[in-house]
Amino acid sequence: MSVQPRVRHRDRNPVKYPCSLPGRAGFRHNLWMLLISVFLVFVGIGIQAVILNLYLIEIGYRADFLGLFSFANTAAIGGAALLASPLCTRFGNRRVLLAAIAVLALSTAGLVATVAAIPLILLAILNGIALAHIFVPSAPFIMDNARPEQRARAFAGYFAAQALASTVGSILGGILPPLLTPAPGQARTGYAWTLAIAAGVAGLAFLPLRLADDSKEADSHTSMVASSTGADDARQVHRDLAWMVVANGLTAASTGFAIPFLNVFFDQRLHASTATIGGIFAVGAGAMTIGSLAGPAVGKRFGTIPTVVICRVACVPVLLGLAFTSDIWVGSALYVVRTLFFTLTWPTDNAFSMELVPARSRATLAALRSTSWNLGWSIASGLAGLMIINLGFGSIFTASAVLLLAGCVVYFAAFRRRSPGAEKELPRPVTSV
Repeated sequence: MSVQPRVRHRDRNPVKYPCSLPGRAGFRHNLWMLLISVFLVFVGIGIQAVILNLYLIEIGYRADFLGLFSFANTAAIGGAALLASPLCTRFGNRRVLLAAIAVLALSTAGLVATVAAIPLILLAILNGIALAHIFVPSAPFIMDNARPEQRARAFAGYFAAQALASTVGSILGGILPPLLTPAPGQARTGYAWTLAIAAGVAGLAFLPLRLADDSKEADSHTSMVASSTGADDARQVHRDLAWMVVANGLTAASTGFAIPFLNVFFDQRLHASTATIGGIFAVGAGAMTIGSLAGPAVGKRFGTIPTVVICRVACVPVLLGLAFTSDIWVGSALYVVRTLFFTLTWPTDNAFSMELVPARSRATLAALRSTSWNLGWSIASGLAGLMIINLGFGSIFTASAVLLLAGCVVYFAAFRRRSPGAEKELPRPVTSV
């Protein structure tokens, strides 16, 4: 049965499927269901981001184990991302997402069932495998359900959903542990119940995608390159992929040195309470929302490459500021500023990268980006735990700044010809068959 552009047969009922109507960003029903699922998943992730390290410390572990846990989790994401691409091709993006959400909820709940190191590491790996199979199919699913002119806005909606969910999750992660702690000195119980709630919320993300289907936007295969390219075009695609992986890996390593330990930094060095940490993360997530929504407009105004490079370079002095601050208000402000500038780049960067390959290679590109990101993050976070113990928090933020600057240099060198003016030299968009 053929699929009509923009509207599926069942979408013609405006009462049952109001999200398919043009008045709401013109997105298809499938895309709205993905955004709702992403929101629920990231509420759970947002709760976990605030309290998981604090829970691990509460049950007796130090920063070096936290680094090992983060390494196992993100290395599993990176390794599993390579498996996710063929699975998406075989079973479809939506089915892979459904299975991954179920495993994510179960592995998150399992974290409160044991305090032994090896089972916790195994659960971190399982959790990472599930996350890989959420991250990899999401970008191709968005591309399949958005018209070419909608793609930047669709990715902006995707990252805005993550950011709004992180705001909610951060607030809940800050306020729930004290409410669920039965008595003074029993913080472990409050953390455990909060993690269980995070697992339950993430599991609810299964339902919206069950209401979606596997149909695609009629012109979703439009790309900058044809599905069957000549030898020169194929070599260019391979070069683009290689440079994207390198730049992505350096940027990820920068992020992996700093972000996994921010809650511990605020707790141990800046002496913030759990509620305060949740509030800081919530404000940061609010900055993510603003950055996600503003990103396409900024990218359109200044061009993809200038937006990505300038906004990320602006984060370098901010990270150096975190290395030397000992004030909670200064540290909080620097974190929020870094989050805002960094998030401005994501919608533009993701839409740009997906346009560099033919439609049939989108899942492969998503897998390679996810693998390079999470392997870079995992190696850095594993080292960061040891550096905190031996060198202090300043060392991880300094390393983060240096690596982010290196990533920007590589990105600019590889893609500077795609900036405004040079973009006119790109091949005309074609629709692959």
